Amino acid sequence: MPSDNHEIKTINKWKQRGLILKEDQTYNDIYSYVMSIERCERCGINFDDDIHNNKRCMDHNHRTGHFRQVLCHRCNITLKSKIYHLWISVYRSDQYKVNYYFRYKRTGFKTKTSS
Repeated sequence: MPSDNHEIKTINKWKQRGLILKEDQTYNDIYSYVMSIERCERCGINFDDDIHNNKRCMDHNHRTGHFRQVLCHRCNITLKSKIYHLWISVYRSDQYKVNYYFRYKRTGFKTKTSS
């Protein structure tokens, strides 16, 4: 089991990345659960801290901030690249104009404007 120092650093990193607790959760409970899982909950590969793509990742919903599952690094990155982040901005000049912003990967943003 990892040291208390590892737990503190990991929980602080999760908080910085936007992990928000549900009413009945604690950060320590989520940490204990994440560390107890030995296989990726998506692809089933065994976690291995010596292999970058097989490292354990805490997956959370970026919209709500809530914990979802424990994934390997590869599944976590693949899953994020397939989830579109969408937000809409409405501007009013003479007429309403709606801009749709999509984030496809970690490479940047694309904009689609309504007519």
